[in-house]
Amino acid sequence: MLRWVAYRLGRVVGSLTNAKAERSPPQVAATPKAQAQTTRSFHSKLAGVTAKNDDGRSRQDYIRAFCTAGMALRLVREPSNRFDPNAVAVWITARSLVFFSSDVQIGYINADLASELTPQIDRGTPVRASISDVTGGTGGKALGVNILVIRG
Repeated sequence: MLRWVAYRLGRVVGSLTNAKAERSPPQVAATPKAQAQTTRSFHSKLAGVTAKNDDGRSRQDYIRAFCTAGMALRLVREPSNRFDPNAVAVWITARSLVFFSSDVQIGYINADLASELTPQIDRGTPVRASISDVTGGTGGKALGVNILVIRG
């Protein structure tokens, strides 16, 4: 008897779930650019994290040594960037010991998102960012940096 009740209950719940799924419009995953256009805050992955900085130091070295979740980032517009006039560089303050700190670049906001953020930054709208996660780095793979961007 108990088995029959469990069976019937499972069929009722299953039919309700299927009916709800049939009535619901399909969920479409938002692209990072679409998400940036419609929300106050969003996550993204940095571009250019495997490049070297102007001083020849690897951004990977800086990411490995200094980047942690929650770390504040500085977004710097580069309107004269030869590859993208909407470029937004991402910088950290690398602290070593108590007395030494240096500002270093760790990458760029990807081009699609930068084209959305640039007008806001140029208008003076506050745009803040912080590291949400440092990924990869095992098995010879490069490190990646996921960030949280908050506008306004």
